[in-house]
Amino acid sequence: MRRMTATLVALATTAMALGFACGQAPTHGTVTVERQDFRVRVTADGVLEAVESTALAPPLNIRRPFTVAWIIDDGVAVKQGDVVVRFDAIEFEQQLERAMSERRTSQRRIDRSNTERDVTIEKLDLDAAMSQMELEHAESFQTLDTTVFSRMEILESSIDTELARHKADHALESKDIEAQLAQAEIDLHRFAQQRADLQISQADDGREHLEIIAPYDGLGVLEREWDGTPTRSGDVPWPGSTLARLPAVHRMQAGVCLL
Repeated sequence: MRRMTATLVALATTAMALGFACGQAPTHGTVTVERQDFRVRVTADGVLEAVESTALAPPLNIRRPFTVAWIIDDGVAVKQGDVVVRFDAIEFEQQLERAMSERRTSQRRIDRSNTERDVTIEKLDLDAAMSQMELEHAESFQTLDTTVFSRMEILESSIDTELARHKADHALESKDIEAQLAQAEIDLHRFAQQRADLQISQADDGREHLEIIAPYDGLGVLEREWDGTPTRSGDVPWPGSTLARLPAVHRMQAGVCLL
């Protein structure tokens, strides 16, 4: 045992001597340690979405459906002021043409009714004047003297006077009735004219809102139906229904799912 220990010491001494003789110093492994944040990286699935998103829809003040003539592709980048949706103008043009025609027709009927009313009132004025003259004549020559005229003549004169009075009253009443009927007819034509004016105003408003403009830069995302079908040309959405959304890409948020 002592002989083995002496042999090991001798070998170690010889190795060290050979090392120093070759000019090489013993080496040791080193690691530099410094203080820093501890980070844990985890891979997760999720979606990136905008914090703010603007719904693009037909205006609510137009009380009739629009027809989509053109719409941007899904996911296309748009700039502020770009057209996102364009509606068909044919229906509004047809409505405007019909309403203007109805308004012209109503105006012609009003003019005709005014003319007929004036002619009728003038004729009734003449009848009333004639009836009044007959009444005055009957009252002036009415026979009431029983010493000169017979009872039959006095009765006939009284009947003639009463008849002339009824004719005069009837002429005045007829004038008032005809004037009221003519005015009612004119009011009906004016109501139709006002309805046409309302349709003209609605058509003009619709023509002014045939395009939906992007309010800011973003990505156009088409709205989808329950079966996943996006908005497309030919669709007829109602006022206020969302056709597309414009997310604001300058402010985003992520929704992730960790398993």
